[in-house]
Amino acid sequence: MPEQSPDDPVVELLIKPENVGLACEIYNAFPDAVNWVGKVRLLKILRGKCQERLKAGRRWEVSLEPDDNRKLLEEQWAYIDVKPRPATDRCWRFYLELAAKDLPYKFKHGIGYEPDNGGRPKLMSPKLLAEVEKIERLLKEEGLKVRPWPEEKWFSITDKPYKRYTLGDDPEVLKQISSGVLADWIANEFFEFFDEWSPKVELLNSLLG
Repeated sequence: MPEQSPDDPVVELLIKPENVGLACEIYNAFPDAVNWVGKVRLLKILRGKCQERLKAGRRWEVSLEPDDNRKLLEEQWAYIDVKPRPATDRCWRFYLELAAKDLPYKFKHGIGYEPDNGGRPKLMSPKLLAEVEKIERLLKEEGLKVRPWPEEKWFSITDKPYKRYTLGDDPEVLKQISSGVLADWIANEFFEFFDEWSPKVELLNSLLG
């Protein structure tokens, strides 16, 4: 399928509310068409909403990984990265990830640490370690998974807010993408988490030294 711009006429045709049923009918024959709406279109809308929500604070910057349309379409775990500004080589940050290996696609969000795997630095000062363990306890109390995979960069993660927003070949979900409603719902869930935990993450980053 050739690369399309966000205003590609074929994409625009598919996402019109009156055409979402047709889009679902052609899913089996042309899965990339629906994938484009469900991945590229939605994620770029979400990136814009994150940028809009954060521009006043100027302490965080937003990127979409990967940003290239073709790479984004092919990526199995595309994500929005919200990291401190100015960015540093070592920091905790927020992720909103779309697991898009197979339908239905599913969102999850959480806090990650780079560059080390395991969700936190390999070496920490006593003060930083005490704060990390304190935040881990608070995250667990709220039902989030904490450092679930030692080979990955997740510090905490959950998919519970998004259980009702899975992306498959459901006409109603495509209609929600077309209208912008789905992006609003997902952004609200993500920023409820971000607003609660960003002061604590800023504290951790300030103690990295």
